[in-house]
Amino acid sequence: MERKSPQPDADLEDTLPKHKNFRYTPNGLIFAADIKSVYSVFLICARLTDSNSDSKGFLGSFNKGYPYSFSLDNALSILKDMVVSSKETSTCITISYKLPEKFAIHLLNLFMTAKLLHSPADRTRYRVKQHVLMQPTPKGVAILRKFSRDIGLKVIPEILTSTLNSMNLFLFERSSVSDSIIQSNYLIHILFIRMMGMRPNCWSPTNKNEPLPTLGELLDCVSDTFTFENFDEMDLDRFDPNGQLQSVGMKRSWSDQIDDDALNDHNRESPLAHKFFTNPDSDSHAQYYVSDSGLRCFHSKVFGDNKLEIDYSFTSKAIWQWLMDCTDIMYPQEAIAIAALFLKVGLIVPILLPPSETSRRKFSIGRSAYFTLSRLGSDILQWNTSPENNEAQSNLHIETPNDTFIDTGFMETGNVLIGNEKKTLSNDLDNIYEKDAPTQFTTLTDILRDPGVRYLFRLHLEKEVCAENLYSYIDIKKFLKRMTILKKIMESKYINDLKIKNGLSSAKNNIISTINSALIKQANECLEMGYRIFSTYIMVGAPRELNIDHSLRQEITSVMLHPRSPITEVNILSTPDDSSSSETLTKSNFLDTDFQLKPVPENHQHHPYFQDSIISAQRSNNSSTRIARPTPLDMNSIDPNVNNLDNICLTSLASPSERDLLDRTNKIPMKSDLKNTIAILKQLYPLYEEVAGRMYKIMSTDSLQKFHASKLYSEINSIIRHQSH
Repeated sequence: MERKSPQPDADLEDTLPKHKNFRYTPNGLIFAADIKSVYSVFLICARLTDSNSDSKGFLGSFNKGYPYSFSLDNALSILKDMVVSSKETSTCITISYKLPEKFAIHLLNLFMTAKLLHSPADRTRYRVKQHVLMQPTPKGVAILRKFSRDIGLKVIPEILTSTLNSMNLFLFERSSVSDSIIQSNYLIHILFIRMMGMRPNCWSPTNKNEPLPTLGELLDCVSDTFTFENFDEMDLDRFDPNGQLQSVGMKRSWSDQIDDDALNDHNRESPLAHKFFTNPDSDSHAQYYVSDSGLRCFHSKVFGDNKLEIDYSFTSKAIWQWLMDCTDIMYPQEAIAIAALFLKVGLIVPILLPPSETSRRKFSIGRSAYFTLSRLGSDILQWNTSPENNEAQSNLHIETPNDTFIDTGFMETGNVLIGNEKKTLSNDLDNIYEKDAPTQFTTLTDILRDPGVRYLFRLHLEKEVCAENLYSYIDIKKFLKRMTILKKIMESKYINDLKIKNGLSSAKNNIISTINSALIKQANECLEMGYRIFSTYIMVGAPRELNIDHSLRQEITSVMLHPRSPITEVNILSTPDDSSSSETLTKSNFLDTDFQLKPVPENHQHHPYFQDSIISAQRSNNSSTRIARPTPLDMNSIDPNVNNLDNICLTSLASPSERDLLDRTNKIPMKSDLKNTIAILKQLYPLYEEVAGRMYKIMSTDSLQKFHASKLYSEINSIIRHQSH
């Protein structure tokens, strides 16, 4: 009897109370970015080393030690109180979490489900347990690597210098409102090419271990350029424990902390390499330790009574495993949805001959659900399969469904229903892309509108060492979108208060309370996004510092670090005991002050504005949405025509009415801290709008032409050609 891949408990998220300082999707799942953040902070605070081997001896202890491992008790003690700081020339970023034990255990199991952790002693285990050591996976280390870069961590965590650092993840874009994955048909094609690899990866127990990228490639170690902006006088007097000068006026890069031989070592081997646990049929919790070798498939496997050989076959479980191990997907349900899209767009076809147990009517994840490449998939991959194989496929009982429907209960059933009785999406390639979808992507607007082409553009900018222009543009557009939502809440509050004042409304207290809570929540999130943009792109010495005018940078800095800013003054709405996660930005005197508006103690919650900043986000699964692109991957329905609220590809600056955002602020009675927050946001809005406009101009006048001449652009043209045929 086949053992099914472990799935998280269906009601796991519902059995625990929602944590007030984590964002939740409408389905009650923690935002993927929050999972990555708390996980990375945990690893940094754990200070894992090559000698982390908790071996205790006799009964109830660890028999063998493993590098960079930790026990459950050790993890819980760390999660109880975590603080990470990154100092820049004039500011200091501090991220902290304080988590109760029950929620900490829940998070650790969530880390296991997301393939961020595994048990090196029990490779098939998928939940944490006392006296069983845990270890970060290559996927988890890749998440830590990106997080450490993004916050500008100066001292490289030791685990990033180990052979566990071997993965280049495929990173999805997500809606800032619903946390849905933003996808398009082009993106699914590009992901498919990345998953299958440049050549077939046919598994065999005699195969050599897959080669690892060098640390230099993974850490993007490039020579740092000295400028007076990154000069720090305080470093002149800094010595290491041996009395040697650690740095002279310039921050040490990661490459300075690693030996050159280690940076360029091409003979590294992963501790996860094993001829059994890398078998696609294995129940190993984590199987892939590199992402560019391709999906592990079977070569010349025989199907049916007539002993028909299929050159390349693979299971839906193998696809799901690759997506969980080699992308930044956090939830198994999302990986199932993405895997189903490969079938929907006609890149793979089911094999309906034994020993395959693939159903003609539904898509499911299993070790016996075999698929092979469709002709479209073969043409896109260009593996140069033999003509004989094409002839064999024409005689094989394989079917590509003409009409595919993803049922609204997909995330519970994991099925793709095929039927004419419901609204369908044709698999005919002439109709699969929308009529108004761009076909040449000649303008920057076209490129930014499609998630797939935007992904290739991002890769190009990363090679050109100017990806911060695109990152900042997208993040600012998300911020402006959030501000628009805040404006609507403010308008609702103003109209409702006006009606009550004039005796035209008898709104219930719970409605008023909901509006007030939504206002505080949205203001908090806007301020947090504004702070993240400032600390990541704007401030001097930021990890992804933009090349903008000094006057514009100073104007934004003066707003963020103004004495009246909630970032620089102690917030009277928060108390030391109610803080479970926070981020701090301070001036050069390093006075630690929490910038977020926090929920207040119960004895202060009689005031309508002293409501918990996290409100219920429960929503009906059948709620209607607008039809447009790009498409979010909805956890209730993965219909690729459903749009999200977060359309980041705005090609023009906001309208004059939006520039006058929240003009009614002073007319609404509210706590002074909230009023200060909104006042700061009103000042940030046009400034960030100007930064986004400048980044768009830079990309359209310089980067666009280079992208059109690149090999990456030829990939999307190849997909377009195959689509047209």
